[in-house]
Amino acid sequence: MMKVLQRFVSVIMTLFRHPLSGAILAFCIIISSQYYPMWMLAGIVLAICVLIRLLIDVWTGRRKEYRRVKIIFIVASFIGYLAVPTELAYHWQEALVVKIYPNKFASCKMKGVVYSERGDQVLSVCDVNKKWWRDGRMVAVVYDSSGQIAWGEDRRSLGWKNAALSLDKVIPFGIIGFTVQGLTGQLYVVDFDDDLTENII
Repeated sequence: MMKVLQRFVSVIMTLFRHPLSGAILAFCIIISSQYYPMWMLAGIVLAICVLIRLLIDVWTGRRKEYRRVKIIFIVASFIGYLAVPTELAYHWQEALVVKIYPNKFASCKMKGVVYSERGDQVLSVCDVNKKWWRDGRMVAVVYDSSGQIAWGEDRRSLGWKNAALSLDKVIPFGIIGFTVQGLTGQLYVVDFDDDLTENII
């Protein structure tokens, strides 16, 4: 056990002496393991240590010939490290996908559950991201022609609620709570979270 610990400390010290290599490794850890909360945390801690060393080098003027490269790398790394938390908060990835593949989401509007007598109201699941299940979350892009998904629980019609419950094999409507963010038109990002006990349906 002691040898393993010594080897680990040795690796960290090596990365600290060569911060650019460490920054690349930390970035790779965060991107490749972003759906594993503990690994992601470890990658962020490593990234912070490496960035501190880079900032010290820049501030003290060490290795001046690489100073510009390091400043660019600091900015690029910082933006990269923010990719995951900003995606969880603002869902920019889903918004980008909707713009890149408009035909996919246009066809989704025609494949949902009809929940009005006139047949003009549709609720459809266009895309599901289950990769955050280890963190107790699931993110889906949903088309709702009436927009009731963004309303409060007490304002949604019985027809809408029945339509939502019929989709429980795809996304957990009626099982866990969710928050809603509008994308464009009648497309919404629905963020299901095990910790939410309100807005279940």
